[in-house]
Amino acid sequence: MTRSEFKFAYLQPLFADVEQLRGEGAYRQLPAPQPSSSLATDDAPLGMYSASTLIRNSYSAGVAHADALRRLVHAGEVDPQSPWTLMRGALENFATAVWILSGNDRTERCRRTLALWREDMRNRAQHEEDTDHQPGPGGKTGRERRQDIADLALSLGIPTASLSKPEAGKIIGEAAEDAVLNAREVSAAWRAASGFAHGRYWPNLRASMPIEAVRSGPDHYLMALVIDEDQHRPLTRHTRTLLHRLHDRYVPGQGHSPLTTQRSPSGADDSQRFRARSSVRPSRRGRCRRRRGGRPGRCRVGRRRRRPGRRGRGGGVASRVARGSSSPCRSRRAARPGSL
Repeated sequence: MTRSEFKFAYLQPLFADVEQLRGEGAYRQLPAPQPSSSLATDDAPLGMYSASTLIRNSYSAGVAHADALRRLVHAGEVDPQSPWTLMRGALENFATAVWILSGNDRTERCRRTLALWREDMRNRAQHEEDTDHQPGPGGKTGRERRQDIADLALSLGIPTASLSKPEAGKIIGEAAEDAVLNAREVSAAWRAASGFAHGRYWPNLRASMPIEAVRSGPDHYLMALVIDEDQHRPLTRHTRTLLHRLHDRYVPGQGHSPLTTQRSPSGADDSQRFRARSSVRPSRRGRCRRRRGGRPGRCRVGRRRRRPGRRGRGGGVASRVARGSSSPCRSRRAARPGSL
């Protein structure tokens, strides 16, 4: 399929986000948790099996999948299946990170984290058995680490029975609800993408567009298919919403976000739109409120009194607040847990 046949304007907002996250030889990472943050407190009892490691790894994997689609589209090599598979990889990873962060309390967030780590180690154990791999001196097998995770959970008051394999559909549905999306619509788009990824037949009929059919037998036809953009568009929109929700959930209190504010085609400020939906209250750092009626108000920054200055148009005291800044983390990959 040539580039001229594929009208990919609906992908541009997501591609613009991804282009911001491209560094020199690596993608720009989420910053490490600040020591005083809630996420760092979540991580503290988990040791090498931290929530932030899984979140940052899922984020990087999601960005890489979205960027692979961007490069494919710009090369003009778009087929009916690959865009679905790549967008599915991005959506699943962003949803997983949102799911970890959206637990109702610290115990639930730790439970979700350990459940994902335990499934990770189950897959690792399977690979070790398939390849006859043995860990080096002092190392542990995936099977041994699964037991360590179960023991850690019990020490935190988390029953081992609650660490069953997290189902992808459940993760995506709950993450969608946290991002104020229709969970049913997100799940439907994800199932179509998964069908393409696994070579199922039905998505070709439900989510592709036939452009030609040739009879190949009495009851058989060969069809030429192209991607149905009207079907792929919602998946793209859901994926981008989850990416922004991840930033809203993760970045407050962690430092500067590698993803800056983007404007939607309608002119709306997307980051503000998503932040308004967030249950995480944004930091008040750098915000100064002026009381009405020309009376000096209190500066909410550090609870200090506002210094007298020139009067603004409304008669209130004008002041300037220095905003803290920090450069985005440009490490090549998220921190890895110990000698996993």
